[in-house]
Amino acid sequence: MVRAYLVSAKPKKLGHAVMLGSPYKGSKVVDVMQALAGFERVSSPADRQLSTDPKSQPNQLPSITFSLEIISGRVSFNPLYSNFI
Repeated sequence: MVRAYLVSAKPKKLGHAVMLGSPYKGSKVVDVMQALAGFERVSSPADRQLSTDPKSQPNQLPSITFSLEIISGRVSFNPLYSNFI
């Protein structure tokens, strides 16, 4: 969300940003889930934008040019998704 926001907003003084486990170049989980029947019915438009496809939303955003830290974990809360990570 920070990267998408900064495409249009140009704050005069941007300090340090922290992102929570965001898929910087898309999510392989979305790639796998898109192939499953019913994904379109149970996912949101935002979910479908997070694939690793070069035309996906994360891959269309410019590179980071600000100070950034990312907090992430090693295990998914969803056991199904953990199989794809």
